[in-house]
Amino acid sequence: MPAPEGLSEEEMRVWLTVLVGSMRLINHLDEALTADNGISYAEYRTMVSIAREGPQRMSELAQEGMVSRSGISRLVARLVALGYVEQFTEASDGRSRLVRLTDSGRDLVAAATTDHVARIRRHLFDRIDEGEMRALESVFGKVDASLTGLVQ
Repeated sequence: MPAPEGLSEEEMRVWLTVLVGSMRLINHLDEALTADNGISYAEYRTMVSIAREGPQRMSELAQEGMVSRSGISRLVARLVALGYVEQFTEASDGRSRLVRLTDSGRDLVAAATTDHVARIRRHLFDRIDEGEMRALESVFGKVDASLTGLVQ
């Protein structure tokens, strides 16, 4: 496949390797979480964010999960229906709605994390050395920094 104008053959090859490898890993993690725990990767990421940071506003969850505001509303509504999260009004500001994990949600995150982390280790970290790990962090840290605030 010829490289698009502006990308060298090498740049195109690297881009496709990053794109396809990342997408395959995310798709694999999504399929495994759905099969094993009945939740998507996006739902798992949202629940992990709440588990780590505590109750959050929908806008914070959307930003963390890299989904739209309408997407996070649908995602949270599904998690509420499943009994994994609940919404409540912030005591100090009666207008703000926050989302927190329920006991069932905390249990699910704990149960799902062991297998999820094992898959990440098996398909990524067991296949690269320490230098490659640092290089990935550096490269994708730069990519993330160049896009912070642009993705809505």
